[in-house]
Amino acid sequence: MIDLMNRSTNGIDVTLWFDKETDRIYLEVTGAEGDFIVRVPSDEAIRAFEHPFLYREEELVPSVWEREYGEGGDDPLALA
Repeated sequence: MIDLMNRSTNGIDVTLWFDKETDRIYLEVTGAEGDFIVRVPSDEAIRAFEHPFLYREEELVPSVWEREYGEGGDDPLALA
């Protein structure tokens, strides 16, 4: 996973991740408003980064690290 960009504002962390193996982009949001990860189309990545809560209602994707490492495996996002 490659960290494309990240920011922290008012206790909310927003990160765009690129998965080289699948060629997909994920938006991760953590903080006071709740945590979520969604897959976003590449042509919407900047918009999703700038306005992450517009994407909160999108279908939540299974956590990338569960897919790669199995449930309870090491979180590669935490290791980045």
